Amino acid sequence: MSEAQFHLLWQVSAASLLALALLWWVARGARRWARQRSLRAAHARSGGVVHPALEQAFGQAREALQPGAARLRPQALYARPWMLFLGDRASRVSDLLAAAASNREGRAPHGDASISFWRWWLMPQVVAIETDPRLIEPAPAQDTPGSRALMSAWYQGLLLLAERRGTLPLDGIALCVDASSLLAGPEVASDLAARLRERADDASHQLRMRLPTQVLITGLDRLPGYAAVRDALPEDVLAQAVGFRVPAGTLVVIDDVLGELSQRLRALRMTLLCQQTDAAGRLAVHEFFVQWLALQAGLGSFLKRLFAPGGAPYRLRGRALYFVAAPEGQSRAPAFVTELFTRFFPLERAFPTLRK
Repeated sequence: MSEAQFHLLWQVSAASLLALALLWWVARGARRWARQRSLRAAHARSGGVVHPALEQAFGQAREALQPGAARLRPQALYARPWMLFLGDRASRVSDLLAAAASNREGRAPHGDASISFWRWWLMPQVVAIETDPRLIEPAPAQDTPGSRALMSAWYQGLLLLAERRGTLPLDGIALCVDASSLLAGPEVASDLAARLRERADDASHQLRMRLPTQVLITGLDRLPGYAAVRDALPEDVLAQAVGFRVPAGTLVVIDDVLGELSQRLRALRMTLLCQQTDAAGRLAVHEFFVQWLALQAGLGSFLKRLFAPGGAPYRLRGRALYFVAAPEGQSRAPAFVTELFTRFFPLERAFPTLRK
């Protein structure tokens, strides 16, 4: 090969690499622009109400994550996963996040729930985003200023994520349901699952992402006998996560998962019953597990409706099911919370693009 041919080959190779890099950059930018354009349109359709408190809360969270010179390092926003928490009032998401933050020396949340609609909880291993529980309530029969303001805040929050954390707006989503809603029966549970899925599907669609989805069953602390069970468990056990995690690259059958969980709960019940020294303690433990096991019917309907085929093309990616106890106002210590926020949630990373 002559020197002229070598230089020509080098120039062609360099030009090809440059073209590929430019194509990748344009494609990447096109996804971001399409995402932001879609969210701006959705925000306008919802009424276009702008909430300064929401943007202020996000700015405070970002400043805490990127103080001073760290603003020059955009990767600081991606150092830990960001998870969006959705749940109705009964699920008490704020109590769960307060319990997790207190366990791990987290800071107070950025944002006032009454005016900012969203709150950012900055924890050592994860950023948890609390949303207004009214988003999961049944839609009003008529359009009202309040409903328009709520939906405008929803799309404004998603747009902030798309603009300020453009490479990966979210890493995952947590859908929260209270145990009492599952005990109310399969029909109530299925209806709640439909509302949660509608909101989660909307987030996935607007962000053009396939979001890893965690299901959290809250409210174990409100089941009869919880205090006796909590007192019987060692602190290291109370810190552990309780539930089921889907192995990577596998499909699971919901009935099989629930069957396995039932077996584990029955085994734990027998262990704790043997530890009780009086009839009152044994009765309390028995009542607690009777109620916990009674969740299965409603939980089965909830999960099947939540992950039913069809619907939006941006499918949720079911990753795990967990049970937690987070008493209101820290009146009693939480259970089964710590490991979620220190071990399992930090593992989640979303797929930045969708595959149907």
